[in-house]
Parts: sequence; structure tokens; C-alpha cells
Amino acid sequence: MHLTSGIELLEWHACGVQLEHMPSAEHVLNVCLAGGEQCSLIENGKTVRHGFDGAVCLFPAGGRHSRWRVTGSMRVLQLHFDDRNIGQSLAPFTDGTPRRYRFREVVFEESPVISSAARSIAQTDWTDASLAHGLDSLANWIALHMIRGYAFTGIESTSVRGKLSPSQINEIDAFIDAHLGDAIRLDDLARICNLSRYHFLRKFKNTFGHSPHAYLTKLRMSRAYQLLTDGKRKITGVALECGYNQHSQFATVFKRHFGYSPSQVQKRR
Repeated sequence: MHLTSGIELLEWHACGVQLEHMPSAEHVLNVCLAGGEQCSLIENGKTVRHGFDGAVCLFPAGGRHSRWRVTGSMRVLQLHFDDRNIGQSLAPFTDGTPRRYRFREVVFEESPVISSAARSIAQTDWTDASLAHGLDSLANWIALHMIRGYAFTGIESTSVRGKLSPSQINEIDAFIDAHLGDAIRLDDLARICNLSRYHFLRKFKNTFGHSPHAYLTKLRMSRAYQLLTDGKRKITGVALECGYNQHSQFATVFKRHFGYSPSQVQKRR
């Protein structure tokens, strides 16, 4: 479905398949509506990251090729948009000037605002013309939060403007993903970016909107939720795999993050 804002909406299902994302001229946003835990990112034949319900994936225009495995039934809302069109549409909500946007790649991140709006879109009758304006508003709301959460300003290096560069972000994400169960120190991350602790902290928060600790906790909780829903590991094992040596500390952080305990997740299986 094409909206007046320039966004195209698609809803699709997949089950027991291997998928490929090919670089395109448009930005593509996927929101896992149901069965997100059935999807995983594959690199070099190995699973490197798991999905979850409500997970957000963003593939920037001209981005990399990637492979995905869907082991069970999964339902996804997909948005395609051209940054030139969306820049014009969202100008009144940003700084009043249409602009082009560059985005970082997003793989299975949590965004309650985006996932909630995506579910509202999926539950709407797209064939009802009287609801078209509401759909457009919801799609623009998602795009606005994408810009605020995932976009770089300008065309080239963002580090000059107080943010980490795309290459620095990719190196940080790769390091964290490979060492999620280890003790990750601030000095390690700053060293990857060749920055002092002070400048790294400032640029990290300007880029992600969180402190490194909060960002790391979010990623660890997302991984923990996936492992718990798999049902193949004990809670103590999940805690260790996500960087928590003490079960009590893991349980406390998990409940604070999701609002329920790890054992409650296992009971829902």
C-alpha cells in the first residue's frame, strides 16, 4: 500500500525459509509483529543474533547484503521509504526544512514506540479509505522516531558534529555482539574508536541516545529474552551467557527492563 507521504506498507508472513536482503535504493524497516523469536541473522553460516516480538530492523538504502533464517511462523510489517520524500513530509515535525537522511543499520533492536505504532497499522483495515489519513499519520510517526533514533545528520562524517561515525558504530556493535557474555569495559569501547573516555562518552550518547551501560543492558536483555523463549537453557545459563555472573542480579535487571521475571517468560512457552 502506497501512502501520500511516500511510504509503502507491506505485511508478510514467512515460515521455515531462508531469506536474503539485497541492497536497494530505498530504506527498509521491518517490525516483527509475531514470531520474532523464530528469526535470526546468519553470518558465515552461523547464527549471530536472534529476533523477538516487537524487534526492529532497519536496512539503509545502499546497505549491505544479509542472510536470515526463519524456523517457524513469523509475521512482519515492512515499510519502504525514500529519504527525499519522507524528508519533505516530515519537515514540519523536524526543523522545518526538507532534508535527506542517512541511517545506521539496525538489527533486532527494541523500540516500544515504533513497534506499538506498527501493530496499530497492522490492525487497521487498509481497504477503508476513511482510515487512510490515520495510516499516514502512524507511518509518519514511525518515520519520525526512526530519524530521531537511527539517522545521522548531514551527508558525510558525523564525528565532526559530535557523533560517532558509521564505521565506529559498526565496530562497536560487532565488538559488543562478540563479547556480550564478557565484562565489557568503557576503555575497550573508547579504544576501538580511538577516543578518550570523555569524548567517547559524549559522542556515544549523542549517537545512541543512551549511555554505553544502558545500551549494553538493552542488548543483553534482548538476547536473554530470546534465549529464555528458546527453552533450551536454564536461567542461570542464560544469565552467564548475557554477562551476569549472579542469578539474582540478572533477575533484578531483567524484571526492571521487561516488567516480569525470567521464570515468567519460561512459563509462557
